[in-house]
Amino acid sequence: MAGETVEVFGDTPADPRSLGAEQVLEWISARAAEGADLVNLYLQRDTFWVYTRARYHFGTWREACAQAGSPLPKNATPLSDLSQRIDWWRCEVRQSRRESFGTVLHYLYREGVDVSATGLKGSPYFDLYTDACNLFGSFNNGLEYADIPVEQVAPGEARTNLKTGLFYPDNADVLENAVSLYRLDESPERNKRLAQLRLREPPVRKIAAFELDRSNVLVDGANLAYGRGREPSLHCLQLVEDEVLRLGFGRSQLRYFFDAAFRYRLAKVSPADAIEYEDRFQQDTRYSQSPAGEQADALILRYGVELLERDPSCPPLILSNDGYRDYFTAHPALAKLQPYKQGVTFVEDLGGMRALITPFRPGEQHAGTEAQGAPEHRKGARGGQDP
Repeated sequence: MAGETVEVFGDTPADPRSLGAEQVLEWISARAAEGADLVNLYLQRDTFWVYTRARYHFGTWREACAQAGSPLPKNATPLSDLSQRIDWWRCEVRQSRRESFGTVLHYLYREGVDVSATGLKGSPYFDLYTDACNLFGSFNNGLEYADIPVEQVAPGEARTNLKTGLFYPDNADVLENAVSLYRLDESPERNKRLAQLRLREPPVRKIAAFELDRSNVLVDGANLAYGRGREPSLHCLQLVEDEVLRLGFGRSQLRYFFDAAFRYRLAKVSPADAIEYEDRFQQDTRYSQSPAGEQADALILRYGVELLERDPSCPPLILSNDGYRDYFTAHPALAKLQPYKQGVTFVEDLGGMRALITPFRPGEQHAGTEAQGAPEHRKGARGGQDP
């Protein structure tokens, strides 16, 4: 490597995952003024997120540096702390790129490639990881979108099955095929490449059918209010409702579930949101709260089973980023709800933040099974893991 790898950035904002374009440029300018190395990057923790957000806002790290008035040398090749080439394709945040990502990541997993953060970082294709964070909010969300099962000994522990495949350079030819396809997400050549690799796009998750005019939508409000951050917000729940309505469900079909402690957590962050929440809880019959000391999970699952038993032809859609594994394991009667539980990904598009529900086809009959071992999300936790 030309030069020593150094920590490029110092202190970063409380949540570097939400860095705006101007903040990224300010950090680059400040570090350039200090003489920091902007070519050889130490992609760990907060520094990783600044690099990732730079690609989100400007397409490439090189372009971000140029916009900050600190252009990289023309012939310089950005390298990671593992001396691997990075930033050699543009990050494009759009739905077609999300679908392309799901296709190629599923292909890599199918071909036995190590698709863990460590495996990708040890190759020139680490920006598959950074792109996933920009497209889906976290790599875990990207894995779920790609229908990749994730095996864990216990929630929060390493994703064991992702680290058992081929490591670079033994997987170089497969990775090259995947990334060439990924970069053709809106090209006429795409169908030809899909045929050559014997792929179908997009990968179809096995999802239960829902009745748009009858199925209840049960929202784990205490979970989804956290969106992509550390603090709850009613705005995140509005984004979820907007997406549900966009899909064709009616407003009266939504039900929100919270635990008793949620109002206190909300009040610590936003007194205005807390007042709004109290008003909604008193006036909006769609809002339900579990008894003190009981998590909202139990309430939402009990109600879901009641709805399913009442009319098996009209299952409820359950929205949460909690996998409910403990409940499904301990209570077989609740496990029948697994096919009807979907996650929500909070992403940023040109129009601002929006919520995405894993695509499904209303009215079609699928053998409903949730992706086995889907990533578990703690209450109020941000999805995904840093490199």
